[in-house]
This record gives sequence, structure tokens and C-alpha cells, in this order.
Amino acid sequence: MDDPEVPFEELDQAVGPEERQRERDADERDVLADKRESRLARREARTDVREAVIEQRREAVQGILADAQERDDQADDRDAMANSRDLAASLRAFLKDDNYEATVSARRAAALDRLDSKGDRSSAADDRSKLTEDE
Repeated sequence: MDDPEVPFEELDQAVGPEERQRERDADERDVLADKRESRLARREARTDVREAVIEQRREAVQGILADAQERDDQADDRDAMANSRDLAASLRAFLKDDNYEATVSARRAAALDRLDSKGDRSSAADDRSKLTEDE
């Protein structure tokens, strides 16, 4: 059963105007779908870049917070040592130790340690506050 070959032009003419309109509509939908896919791909690329920047910022913030916490811990240690030295010097003075020069020297060292601790705490607090200035 051989079908006689019908030229393409005759087939095209045999298709009615409704069918041609459906084909045009389908072509338009394909073009619109391609444009949407292209916009979606660009949006995904921008999102990837944005996420990478956010991750870098998060890592930087974590580093700043870790450094600030380390300075706070060091300040706490210095304060504790200064307090124990100051207490020991006060006890010696209270117990009538006649060596006042050693007592004054120990208290001076304790005071300087507290001053250093205060500076570290201030710089750590400044670093933390700078993190919120950008937001």
C-alpha cells in the first residue's frame, strides 16, 4: 500500500488557518520558555555570586569574633592574675610587712595589667560593633 507522495506545498495549503495559528502560538510559547530559562540561568548565576560573597563575609565575621574573644580571654587572665597579685600585696601590707617598696611595686604591676586588659576589652568591643555598622 503505497501512499502517493504529496508535495509539501500542498500539505501546507491543506492545513487550515486554525492549525497555522496553533503552530504560531506553540512557536511563541517555545520562544517565551527559552527566554524564561535564560533569565532563570542569569538569576541563578547572580545568586551563586551573592552566596559566595555572603560566605566570604561570614568567614571574615567569624575571624573577627574569634580574635575579639581571644583578646577578651587574655584580658580575663590578666585581670585574674592582677587581682591575685594585688590581694597578696594587700595581705602583706595588712600583716605589717615593713617592705613597702615591694608592695607598691606589686600593686603598680597589677594596675598596669588591668589597664592593658581594659584596652583589649575596648578594642574587642570596637571590632564587634564594626560588624553591625555595615548592616
